[in-house]
Amino acid sequence: MKVESDGITYVQENELKETKKTIQIKNRYTGEVIKEVEGDTLVGADLSKANLSEADLSEADLSKANLIEANLIGANLSEADLSKANLIEANLSKANLSGADLSKADLFKADLSRANLIGANLSEANLCYCKMDKNVFKQITEDWFEWKVK
Repeated sequence: MKVESDGITYVQENELKETKKTIQIKNRYTGEVIKEVEGDTLVGADLSKANLSEADLSEADLSKANLIEANLIGANLSEADLSKANLIEANLSKANLSGADLSKADLFKADLSRANLIGANLSEANLCYCKMDKNVFKQITEDWFEWKVK
């Protein structure tokens, strides 16, 4: 049985009365499956070093997920829950993180260059040594401090 929701397809396979659930993560442009994860949720999932470039993870619950050194270049993570996620050295360049919850996320040395962080919740997030361009810095500071960067 396949159920599609928010760009993620949930697949359930029956094998000798055992139920095996798999989550398929698809490319946001082609719909091609780029990663399959066993389980019925991505909460706390180990996706370290995964190649999720251009993945459609919009509205996905990735809270407490391990995304250390994950390739998320150009991924759609809009409205995703990444609270308490481990994104150390993850490549989020060109990713859409608009409206995402990154509260208490660890983004140490993550690459946020050219990412869209408009409306993202970064409260208590670790942004130490993040790579970001002026536009990303502007988005973050204007949301936090409600003043304009020139």
